[in-house]
Amino acid sequence: MANKIDKEALKKNAFWIGLGGFVLLWFIAALMLIIPGDVPGKKEVEKQEKQMKSLQGKTPKSAKYQEPWNEHKAMFTAKKDEVWAKAWDAQKDMYVWPEQMSFVPQYPDDPWPQEPRNREAFREDYKKQFAGLEAYMTPVEMSGGVVGVMQPQGWNTSYAKGTGWNPSRAPTREEIWLAQEDFWVRRQLLEVVRDAVNTVAFFRDVTDEVLGKELDATEKPDKEDEKAKDKDDKAKTDEKDKDAAKAKDKDDKDAEKDEETKKKEEEARKKAEEEKKKEELAKRKKRIQELSAKSGHRRVFRNANWELDLRFKKSEAGKWVVSPESTIKNVNATEQTQALANPRNSQGLGFRLSHNLQEKGGFLLMVEGQPVAPGKTAPIVSKASSIDPLSPDRPFGVEQLLEWEMSPVRRIEAIEVPYHSHRTAIVPLVARKIKAWEDDDPAPKAEEGSKDGGQPSGPQGGTPTKGMDNKDGKGEAAAGDFTTINKINRLRYLTVKEQSRHLPIAMKLIVDQAHIHDVLAAVTNSPLRIQITQVSVYHAPQVPRGSVGPSSKDGKDRKFDDYRIPSGGPSGPPIVGKGGGSGSSAGIPSRPSDYYKPSGPGPGPKDKGPMSDKDKGGKGAEETEMKSIVQDQAQLVELTIYGIATLYERFPPRKPKEEAAK
Repeated sequence: MANKIDKEALKKNAFWIGLGGFVLLWFIAALMLIIPGDVPGKKEVEKQEKQMKSLQGKTPKSAKYQEPWNEHKAMFTAKKDEVWAKAWDAQKDMYVWPEQMSFVPQYPDDPWPQEPRNREAFREDYKKQFAGLEAYMTPVEMSGGVVGVMQPQGWNTSYAKGTGWNPSRAPTREEIWLAQEDFWVRRQLLEVVRDAVNTVAFFRDVTDEVLGKELDATEKPDKEDEKAKDKDDKAKTDEKDKDAAKAKDKDDKDAEKDEETKKKEEEARKKAEEEKKKEELAKRKKRIQELSAKSGHRRVFRNANWELDLRFKKSEAGKWVVSPESTIKNVNATEQTQALANPRNSQGLGFRLSHNLQEKGGFLLMVEGQPVAPGKTAPIVSKASSIDPLSPDRPFGVEQLLEWEMSPVRRIEAIEVPYHSHRTAIVPLVARKIKAWEDDDPAPKAEEGSKDGGQPSGPQGGTPTKGMDNKDGKGEAAAGDFTTINKINRLRYLTVKEQSRHLPIAMKLIVDQAHIHDVLAAVTNSPLRIQITQVSVYHAPQVPRGSVGPSSKDGKDRKFDDYRIPSGGPSGPPIVGKGGGSGSSAGIPSRPSDYYKPSGPGPGPKDKGPMSDKDKGGKGAEETEMKSIVQDQAQLVELTIYGIATLYERFPPRKPKEEAAK
């Protein structure tokens, strides 16, 4: 039988029994706190605690604070893309590929179809781009010819007698892009020289300027008119004072006008003033044209050396001819007496008059006579019976046909890409990394260096062989990161960004001292967006025409003719920077040899005529070629320019979806 519970004992020990139960419950609660298990919201609490710890020592930004900054970021990004698009638009025509290519890549990582056959075909197509460049640069000489200045891929390796590329293996996309980029930059630097020459070759039309001054002089009022004008001005001043008093009374009413009304009135006033100004300019232009027509369709042109004042008349045969009233004026800034004679023969100076100077043809105006002193004029006597196909009542331009002795740039001694100046020598060159390029070439073989002709020198290899003297610049270090097949140096950029690459360049020229500023201006205006970092100028006495000869560091002549350049005109579209009018050209520019075709010798010595045996390559041809009939008075200097060219990536960049699709 179970024992009965003693109620009295429970009452007496109730405190201790309750205390024991409390301790037990407290112990269970403590265990639950220590080991909570899967409590709802635990992960969220831990996440918040982690975020709070990560923000310790920082200044957190609220959504309200970040909103305007995100708007500013969007605006900044849009502006950056706008600048990028404009910069790319200025350079996009520079990036041309051989016209024989069946495939033209748009982005460096574009896959080439029918690989590696297309990459193998590029070796032959690449070489054809250099054809005709030497003729394009006439009358400027290229030291060592096209190969000496342009230095095509493989020009100084054992592959020079072939295509310049490793014949046993197809070039990688990386090698193709590096070689092509080198061609693009050098070709555009040739255009810099061409533009500098064109500043002298092409004339500016200053007819409105000259005839406008004469018109102002003829329409100038006499003294009586001036007195009447003064009287009228005084009356107008009094009237203005009265109007000002009346206007003062209306100030309160005007102040009540809203801002929008005032703005509309101001815009209407400005528009009326612009219309009035345009009308006055149109009337003035019409009066100048009438004055020009009365003077025999008079046109005035000016370049750095001459000012041509051309007038025309009808001959007895009813054809337009150059009027004897036409003159030529010496406006040379260095105040040198200039000869009206071609320095290569006994003929006069040649000027091409054409309605389209970008194309060959037009009327050849020969100007002969005695030397002209600075600021003086001489008559133009043309023996031509007609100026056909020129029509004087239509707009036309004038180009002076330059010989070597008249050119502002005489010779291109060297173009180096890449090449450091003293200011950039401390900056190590870096490579352009494209991940897709790594798939084109397997792991290099151990004997690759000796098998492929060894490491070349030059801008695509190590130290430049035809580069600048030590007195001019630092130059490129011999160390490099070379591709495995054709040994092209990847290290060529100062910086590589998403939008652009900065490439150090250098160019050495023989220049007429009076035209240094023309060369520097052409460099600044180049689509390459060159930042000039260093310029050196040295006197270059006794630089005769034709005294070009490539030489290596040991002083021995280099066999440049090993690298065969195809004959013919330039391949592909015209070089970037072309346009109509003064200071530009398109295609192959006009050259004296295209126009100087007289039927017989001139008034000078017969054996020095333009069609003599010596000029045709007979006995004594070299002697005649090295001597000028007219003494060259130019002060020649050796001008070396160092700079940083900016090469922009294609805009818009490839979209991520396109990359994913690849």
